[in-house]
Amino acid sequence: MASTEKSLKGWKTIAAYLGVTSSTAIRWSKQPGFPVQRASDGATVYARPSDLDAWLRRRLEDDEPQAAQTISPPAVKLRRRALLIGTVLTVVVTGGVGGGLLLLRPRETERPKEIRDTELQELYLDARSDWAARTPESLRSAIVKFRTIVARYPDFSLGFSGLADAYILSCEFGDVSRNQAFRDARAATTTALALEPDDADANRIMGFLVYWTDRDIAAARPYFRRSLGADQRGYLSHLWYGNALVDAGEIADGTEQLTQAVRLAPDSPAVITDYSIALWQTGESHEALRRLADVERRFPTHSGAPGAAALFRLQAGDVEGYLEDSARWATLIGDPNQIARVRREHLAFEQGGSAATLHMMAASEAMPSSFWHGGNLPASIAASMIGDRGALLKRLRIVEASGENWRDLRFPGASFARWRTDPEIGPLLERILG
Repeated sequence: MASTEKSLKGWKTIAAYLGVTSSTAIRWSKQPGFPVQRASDGATVYARPSDLDAWLRRRLEDDEPQAAQTISPPAVKLRRRALLIGTVLTVVVTGGVGGGLLLLRPRETERPKEIRDTELQELYLDARSDWAARTPESLRSAIVKFRTIVARYPDFSLGFSGLADAYILSCEFGDVSRNQAFRDARAATTTALALEPDDADANRIMGFLVYWTDRDIAAARPYFRRSLGADQRGYLSHLWYGNALVDAGEIADGTEQLTQAVRLAPDSPAVITDYSIALWQTGESHEALRRLADVERRFPTHSGAPGAAALFRLQAGDVEGYLEDSARWATLIGDPNQIARVRREHLAFEQGGSAATLHMMAASEAMPSSFWHGGNLPASIAASMIGDRGALLKRLRIVEASGENWRDLRFPGASFARWRTDPEIGPLLERILG
């Protein structure tokens, strides 16, 4: 007999049934097995009461024996040489900065938002729900809703910081260029800080923008510290600050921040992905790929894991693995241009193997909105791998002339090691990569 149980519609209704706030319900939805379904419009969510009851029982049962346990983060052996736990790298491999980057893929904001205006609260929660879905369509919807919020409520700082968060993700999961996303995010964050100088979210975002734009940890540090001062349990602030510190060479302090992020959000795919990146950078390639596969298994709609895995496999010379991971990544972000690119690369592989694929990548025109997949960086790596000096030199000149910035990346250095002493390519690499 068909079930006559009526589904609950929308986060507000689901949250009321669970007896929590809407932001808490959204946060719970990121946990494995949460029984929420999303409609074809990519935004509206539904859940059956019986499924919620069952999930809540499992949650209570699981929490009981773990109450006295201490969460231990994954062990990472940090070495100073060639290390990056990169917010921007995470952005790059997950969309088109690109992370992080990042820019990493934050889940919903952890600290509670007290909003007294009913209309404003509903608009804000709807916008954050779209932001949390992390699809091109949902992010466009989030930006529209946040813009509506700041137009109607110009004194509401959280609307501007939410808009900045949405802008940052728009270059990760959509086709917005990194420069445009950063400019828009900085403008929104500047307004948020003018309205509320101690807002945790706005300071977190500005610290991120300052560091990954200017690579100036001294300038970024005060923003991160204010963010943590306002909300010590904001795992995104710990995560983004730790990434910047490690990249700036402050390994011990950065590791402490990253460890705290893991303790606060042990189920965050962004946190686990960052540890996987750290493992790869320190030579633990098999463990890094294993952890990325685990992220993809637990969070099947999270594009960061296959995006990062594709990057690492290409660097390691595993072209077939690169193509498989790239295909899953392109499918997850739903970009038809990226899907078509992967199909062309697959066809080249079927016809001529790895060499044919790399030759095609080295010669292909860069996709205008892509920093990583389909961009100048993988084309340069491909040209280096096949030893095509002319193609590499041409590509690097294009990169320098366009002002494309790779200096926030550490991982590709080994891919170009053979060219460091080349009289023309070496100086180009130094200016582009450092």
